[in-house]
Amino acid sequence: AEHARSASFLIGDGVIPGNSGRGYVLRRLIRRGMLFGRDLGSEDPMLSVISKTVSDHMGHVYPELVSNFEFIQDVLEKEEKSFSRTLEFGAQVLAGMIDYRRDNPDAAEVMKDGKKLKSPSGDDGRFVGTRQAITAIERLVEAGDSDAIDDWRDHVSGTEAFVLYDTYGYPFEVSDEVAGEAGLSVDREGFDAEMEAQRERGRA
Repeated sequence: AEHARSASFLIGDGVIPGNSGRGYVLRRLIRRGMLFGRDLGSEDPMLSVISKTVSDHMGHVYPELVSNFEFIQDVLEKEEKSFSRTLEFGAQVLAGMIDYRRDNPDAAEVMKDGKKLKSPSGDDGRFVGTRQAITAIERLVEAGDSDAIDDWRDHVSGTEAFVLYDTYGYPFEVSDEVAGEAGLSVDREGFDAEMEAQRERGRA
């Protein structure tokens, strides 16, 4: 309810969801509100519904909530639908990454014995996540980084988090929250390094 109220006030003041500045703050508010709603079991867009209550209860003091109501509701609906699509596939990919680690804690040992890890085929999000998890452990084994290999079981790499963000639009903060609920951490430094490398490629 508080996220819907804050988002309604911001949109009523002319802020639009975006990737920087005030727009980014608004987008994060909407997305966090949606995640909390999903935790409560609501799969349908709800912030746009709650915005009517915000307008009804506070519009007598803040008239822009009434005069801009259709615009507020429309912006919220579009952002919620867009993020729902992002969440659905991104969540499947991340679940594949997490589940593979849980189901194959000895993946590094298998590779050290000279065996190849079996990578599933298909476009399902979980298969995509599984392939990313396998690629991550293969790179660590090739590099011979024993500490990182041990961490792999409980640690989503920065590269995997970047793939979720860059390819599937899944925000790092959401990856961090979801992985945390499963008892895993996400490599923020590695993610930031991947982001900077992308900026360098863009500048080049």
